[in-house]
Amino acid sequence: GEEASTSYSVGDEIFVRLAGMKYGAMAEYVVCTNAEIAKKPSNISFSEAASIPLAGLTSLQALRRGGVTEGSKVFIPGGGGGVGSLAIQIAKKMLKASYVCTTASPGVGTDICKKAGADRIIDYRSENFEEVLAGENFDVCFDTMNQAAQFGRLLNKG
Repeated sequence: GEEASTSYSVGDEIFVRLAGMKYGAMAEYVVCTNAEIAKKPSNISFSEAASIPLAGLTSLQALRRGGVTEGSKVFIPGGGGGVGSLAIQIAKKMLKASYVCTTASPGVGTDICKKAGADRIIDYRSENFEEVLAGENFDVCFDTMNQAAQFGRLLNKG
């Protein structure tokens, strides 16, 4: 349409999350709406870009449904993973959370979390986040690691 013709040019590197495609799609050409397309950042590969729509939407939807808003204090375990690293960025940059804490392995995992903008990173190999964060009063805990049963002592009462 007209909007797409002003937003994109022939040769632009793009990626897409096709609406209604239950299992994704692999094709040289597809028909989609302008809202489904985004320009691929030049500093990432097509393979990296392909992971963004699903992991990014998962993060965005969970954080919004969880009630993350400006000033929120958020715990996102597994910050070095695809969903976790995007959730940190979305919480901090888009939703304006004031504080984001995560867990990660030392080295690469911790580096990913730092670059994503985490305020605190707990080394899950040497620290038990339940003990370290007990009484922290997080507004939202986003369960990226199937650990929801362990969040009770971390959440704000009420």
